[in-house]
Amino acid sequence: RGGHRSVLATALIGASLLTGTLVAPALAGSPVDYPEADAGYHSFAELRDEILALEAAHADILDISSIGESAEGRPLYIAKISDDVAAPVQPGEAEVLFDGLHHAREHLTVEMTLHLLHLLVGRYGEEGELGERVTAIVDGRVTWIVFMLNPDGWVFDLSAPAAKRV
Repeated sequence: RGGHRSVLATALIGASLLTGTLVAPALAGSPVDYPEADAGYHSFAELRDEILALEAAHADILDISSIGESAEGRPLYIAKISDDVAAPVQPGEAEVLFDGLHHAREHLTVEMTLHLLHLLVGRYGEEGELGERVTAIVDGRVTWIVFMLNPDGWVFDLSAPAAKRV
């Protein structure tokens, strides 16, 4: 854990020397958000609030938890979608994992994972072709979604002065 911080500190010092400005990442919990032109994207806080609200509304098929913390202390949220969400193991059911934001600037991948979550929990049990397909997916397998594998990189990217972004 300490190694990650020293690598980050070295990278920040190197970036400062190259650009002539000190750019420090926002600390965990700091309010970082998209510029107004990109306001449709979810901030870390908005993502958290939305997935927790979905869990409350669909507790029968959705469980939100964390697989740990980032180097800067942000939770790494994971969703489990299943018709037996409380079961730790479901023999005979396939499992699939979707994840987003491996790299700091892959902002759209967070939106894609969130859209997938909305699709699976929002259309579950609905009539019609799409509802029936979604219900079969949720009933027949376990779907895992990690929304942001690299929230610290995301915060760093949005914390950097716009003129310094490449």
